[in-house]
Amino acid sequence: MPGAWRRGDPTTGRPPPFPEGPGPPCDPAENSRSGVLLDRPHGVTTRARPAFRHRGAPDHTPRTRQTAPHHPPDDAAGRPPDGGARGAWFDRLTICARLVSMSNDRLDAILAAAYECFTRHGVRRTTMDDIAATAGMSRPAVYQYVRNKDDAYRRLAERLFAESLAAARAAAADPATPPAVRVTAVLAAKLELTLKLHRDSRHAAELLDTSTKLTGDLVEAYTRELTDVVAGALADVAGSRARAVADVLVALTRGLEADLTDPDLPGQRLRDGVALVVAGLEKPGAPE
Repeated sequence: MPGAWRRGDPTTGRPPPFPEGPGPPCDPAENSRSGVLLDRPHGVTTRARPAFRHRGAPDHTPRTRQTAPHHPPDDAAGRPPDGGARGAWFDRLTICARLVSMSNDRLDAILAAAYECFTRHGVRRTTMDDIAATAGMSRPAVYQYVRNKDDAYRRLAERLFAESLAAARAAAADPATPPAVRVTAVLAAKLELTLKLHRDSRHAAELLDTSTKLTGDLVEAYTRELTDVVAGALADVAGSRARAVADVLVALTRGLEADLTDPDLPGQRLRDGVALVVAGLEKPGAPE
């Protein structure tokens, strides 16, 4: 009977397999009734569902399957191929850049909150809950960026040292400025770190003591790089002795940081000390 199921496996009731291909050239209605494959566009496999089947017999007719479009992969250098895939590649770059920007913004907010909490409460009394509340974030969110309170302190110190070094290098890069003024500005960038801490917090002594314990390696690296900047600013007047003179001036600055009873006095003494040293170097007949 046309359109009726042909008898297949008597145990499973599965119909016999149909031949692959576009099917014989016959009436489309007849094709639909007999269950053969119909003509279809490239990439789509369709088997017509028979119009009649025995009641209770399982339907094993394959459904329509659409093959996914093929995009050529990126090359070994990570460059996208020509064509439509290039736009998708740049979209991924844009999304990654936005995620990095959001991550940096959140870290900035956490470190700013950490500085506010440390200067307000001191290191010992500050908790991660305080930092999270000040940053306007949940505590689990803060832990995605810093491991604990000590890690937040170290990251904050790294940022402060980096900003101080940037200011020192900018001051030393102006060749039109006299050497004494340049060197004073470089060392003032270091002095300003301690002065700002004393201005912002009554826990400055505790913060400086904590810095010695938690960031000793960072302090050493910062002092070494600052000394290099001072030596570079003194190269024209000190010659081969620039590094030794720079060590003396950095030690002078550290000594001035020990007494900040009068906030204006250390800066004045720094200017006077640097002026005396540079004047001695510029004097004719000064030892090399």
